[in-house]
Order: sequence, then structure tokens, then C-alpha cells
Amino acid sequence: MLAILLGATTVVFATGLSASLSQATAAFTRAGAVPVEVEMAETPSAPGLAETAAVRRIIQSRPGTARLVGARDIGIRTPGLSQSALLTGYDADASWTGFALVSGRWYAGPDEIVAGSRLLRSIGRAVGDTLTISGEQGTREVRIVGEAFDDTHDGLAIVGPIATLSGLTARTWPDRFEIALDQTTDPGAYLRTLAGALTGHPASAEPRRDQDTTVVLMLSLIATLTVLLVAVAALGVFTTVVLNTYERIHQFGVLKSIGTTPGQIRAVVVLSMIGIGLPAGILAVPVGYTLHRTIVALMADIAGTGIPASVLDVYSPAHLAALSTGGVLVAFLGALVPAGWAAHMHVATALRAE
Repeated sequence: MLAILLGATTVVFATGLSASLSQATAAFTRAGAVPVEVEMAETPSAPGLAETAAVRRIIQSRPGTARLVGARDIGIRTPGLSQSALLTGYDADASWTGFALVSGRWYAGPDEIVAGSRLLRSIGRAVGDTLTISGEQGTREVRIVGEAFDDTHDGLAIVGPIATLSGLTARTWPDRFEIALDQTTDPGAYLRTLAGALTGHPASAEPRRDQDTTVVLMLSLIATLTVLLVAVAALGVFTTVVLNTYERIHQFGVLKSIGTTPGQIRAVVVLSMIGIGLPAGILAVPVGYTLHRTIVALMADIAGTGIPASVLDVYSPAHLAALSTGGVLVAFLGALVPAGWAAHMHVATALRAE
């Protein structure tokens, strides 16, 4: 029972942890919402504002462009933080760009910002507080209206409307564009045609990074550990069934002597373990679910960030119902080989065993 519970709990926990890490990667990269970016090259010979407007028109005219927003990043200082933070200003609605909110809401005015979770923890601020930010040309006060699950600039990042840059820097127009595509548009083909259209302009189109090497390695490690732990659990079941079969060998001999087929003997052995595996699998669901939420919360706390619902709430009722059969699967795999031995044991050998 304990071996099956361990294996089934491992499956529930590992499935949830893998899903949480995948959701965290999606939230960090935002590649699902913004598959393509265009970066402007700052050149002394080209009027930045005019070139930016020209590039915007080119992007807007491309078939497949669903949404477009310009952005500029600048370094800022804020009280309580020894290093610089990154302020990103968007020149239009950017609520669709894939930022996952831990709490609060998206900004709605020039003096409202959404701050990275790690930044807020570093400076001891929360949603609803005001914050003074300083740039190369001055300072301004903004109100924190949202907390984002964001690892940009090591999580020391702020997002707001591009008007927030006024008074902080001389250049308050976009130097890059974030692009969403129609569902039927192939990103690779879109990038090739856009790159051709941008020839002669100080701009380059690039796909947004959609994977994190560290997360990929962690997912591989989780998968490996899951397989190993399930294998250990199955071996525990295997040992239990071997001992159980040895104790009941005379009973199997009697059953075979009265005409019980090998298939029926095999079914008796397997079903006896499945009867244990079913309650173990059902019990593993709340245990694995609780373990998952505890470990993910601990990981987030160590990383100094909050957790959005999309990263934590990864189990659906149907998903949990399916995972409850994990105990049955582990029991079945562990009992299969010993059941075969019992099924093909000679009657005389079995009857003499006692």
C-alpha cells in the first residue's frame, strides 16, 4: 500500500510541478502573446521618431498582424533599491502582451504602473502604494496598481504607459514593437516577409524567446525522477506480489487442479493488487495536490516572487480524476510479472509447496 501510495503521489506531484514550471516559463517569456518583436537601431543619422513611425506603418500593413504596440525601456532608480530597475513604457493598450498578474490590475493612467513581484519585495512596497522613480532628467511619483510575475531585469521591472517616461528621459517614443499574430499566421513565414519589408530601415524583426534553458533542464530532471520513483514503487509492488504469491501457492495449485485457466489465475493476482491500488491512487490525489502547492509556494518564496493563479492552479477536476487512477497503474505494472509466474506454475509443484 505504501509503495503504491508513494508512486501515485509522485505522479500527481510531478505532473503538477511540470505544468507549473511550463506556465511560469510562458509567463516569463510572453512568447505566446508576443511571438514577434521588432527592435529599432538608434542611429545618429536617422531621425528616431520619423523612422519609428515608418516602421510602425510597415508592420501594420503586414498580413497576419493582429495587434501592435510600441515600447521603450529605460533604466531608473527608486528608493530602497541599490541597483537600477527597468521601466518599460507602452504607447498603446498593452494588456494583451502576456504579463501574468499576481495581484491588483493593469494600469489605466499615466501615473499608474505595474511592478515586478521581486521589485516590490525588495523595496517593501505593495499594490496601492506610491513610488518615486528617478531617470536621467528628473523624478516623478507613480502609484502601484498591479503586481506582475515578471523576471525581466531579474524581476526588478516596472511597466506603465509611455507617458510615464516624460520628465525621466529625453526620448519618449518607442524603440521597439511587440506584435501579436492572427491564429492562422505562421510566425516563421511572417518573420521572413517582415524582414524583407524592413530592408533599408534601421530595424530588425526577431522571434521572441519561448524557452528557458534552466526550466527545460528542470523539466527533464522532474521527468527522470518521476520515472525512477514510479519504477521503485512498482518494484515494491512486485516484491509484495511475489511474497503474496508464494504464501498462496498451494491455493493456486488447488484452483488449477479444478480447471482454473492461467488467465484466470493471472487475473486473481492482478486484481488483488488493483484492489489496493485504487484506494492508494485516490488518497494520492490530495497528498500530491497539497505537496505541489507547498513546494511551488516555497520555490516562489526562495525566488522572492509572488505566484499568479495560472502557475499555481494547474489541476482541473478532470485532470485530478485521471490522476487518481495512478495507483491502479502502478499496482498493475508491479503485479504483471509475478501474476505470469503464478499462472504458469505446474499443478504438482504448487500442491507440494505446502
